Amino acid sequence: MSFNDAYYPDGSPSDYASDLVLYKNGAQVDRQTIRVNHPMKRDGVSFFQSFFGEAAAMKVTDAAGKTLYADAAALQWQSDDGKHSIGKFDIKSKGLTIYVIDVASGEVDPNIKAGQIQLEIDQDGKDAPIATQVVDQGKTTTIAGLSYTFERTRQYTGLIVTRDPGAPFVWVGSALLVLGLYMVFFFPHRRVWVRIRKTSGGTEVLCASTMKRDVTFKGQFHRIVTDIELAGSPSGATEETGQNDA
Repeated sequence: MSFNDAYYPDGSPSDYASDLVLYKNGAQVDRQTIRVNHPMKRDGVSFFQSFFGEAAAMKVTDAAGKTLYADAAALQWQSDDGKHSIGKFDIKSKGLTIYVIDVASGEVDPNIKAGQIQLEIDQDGKDAPIATQVVDQGKTTTIAGLSYTFERTRQYTGLIVTRDPGAPFVWVGSALLVLGLYMVFFFPHRRVWVRIRKTSGGTEVLCASTMKRDVTFKGQFHRIVTDIELAGSPSGATEETGQNDA
């Protein structure tokens, strides 16, 4: 797996992507460059690009030259004042926890210059660090009987791996929700109030509706009123009018 990033002129990241190779039972089954919104999906498992940052490549050996640690410690935490990036790794055989401290991007620390990091070494069962020392890149430094080499800074990538068998049900539920909203706004529940009362001249029928924003209902409402008017007209009025017009 490899990682690549790109930046805008102001220093903010414009793109970061991981070239991810997937193996199953020792054989390569997939390879893809993944980004934040373009995960790799395989057998129901999704691999998402989540974050990235700097790491300090460290090597630790004992007095006999045996390698106790050879890996990169991700500087994934920030100090409370935001001036330092902090990572850590453990040497379980010695009961040690080593904190790696570097200057955060854009900050200055006169005690940690370019090409240097600070190591803080904690021993299990002790409240205070047993040693704190600044080391130079590429130079081996002996601290409390062990040799520490800060090889270089390198980038690391953070991935999120998910398996969500319930995802199809979520998508179906979302589709039904959108469909329901569509039905509410475009096919609203329509109501018409009708009031009938006797008057000296006959019967008065009043119709009313609150559907002010339902444009398609306007024509239907007028047709309802027209049908009521026609239904209430005397049956002979049409014939009499027709004879007079003739």
